[in-house]
Amino acid sequence: MNTQYLATIGRIIIGLFFLAAGASKIGGPAPAEQVVRMLEAGVPAPELMFALAAACETTAGLCFILGLHVRLVSLLLFAFTVLVSILLHAFWTFTGEERTVQMIMFLKNIALSGGLLAFAGFGPGKLSLDHWFGKGD
Repeated sequence: MNTQYLATIGRIIIGLFFLAAGASKIGGPAPAEQVVRMLEAGVPAPELMFALAAACETTAGLCFILGLHVRLVSLLLFAFTVLVSILLHAFWTFTGEERTVQMIMFLKNIALSGGLLAFAGFGPGKLSLDHWFGKGD
């Protein structure tokens, strides 16, 4: 299979992940619980940070799907994902089953961060708006 198609498929999958995460914050059933979790984790101004996270994830997801500003968005999402992992999925502070759940979430985010760095380094691929406007690969 041609690598341009593989890059596009991978970019869209990662974009859908962030779009779904942001959309679930915007229209999800339990944002108050997530804000409380952020407060308990020591996140300053958790209501504001929750709204910013929703906006960032949604916007970044759309950018990734379209292939728009992929290198920049990749780096921003990398920083966001690592920060969220350390602040909200600090599995080393939990015990029992919750420790396992948080460790899985932490490791999933770190693995996702690797994919984000790959897109920051290699670009969006040829099937992207960045490439179309001459800012790709």
